[in-house]
Amino acid sequence: MVHLGPNANGLMRRWGLFAETFGGCEMQTRVDLDPGGNQSQAHDFSLLKQRWQHPWHLVPRVRLFKRLREAATAEDREGIPVVVHTVAEIASIDCGAGRLVLVDGASVSADVLVGADGAHVSTYLPLRIRR
Repeated sequence: MVHLGPNANGLMRRWGLFAETFGGCEMQTRVDLDPGGNQSQAHDFSLLKQRWQHPWHLVPRVRLFKRLREAATAEDREGIPVVVHTVAEIASIDCGAGRLVLVDGASVSADVLVGADGAHVSTYLPLRIRR
């Protein structure tokens, strides 16, 4: 599960992504445990509703990433869709030029490059920004 705090939730909602539609559960309370398993603190999240504009959700990680990817790569949304390349090992990066070279020799350029190397694979997302 991923914590989707009020600020992140607000951004998601502006993009039309509502966590409760893909398994998000609104946080009601949080209990912290010490190393011995005893309760050390308890937090009442109902007070956040009065303080923040958007709720705090717990979201299944896989569902969140799936929705973000769907939104970023959709052809029918505003802007130019993101191109996702997986299992791509990066040999070098030129941040000033917005270019990277892969180990296989391929070169990729974009306005924004996002590297996301999980536990087992490398992924990069070249983003072309509409001006």
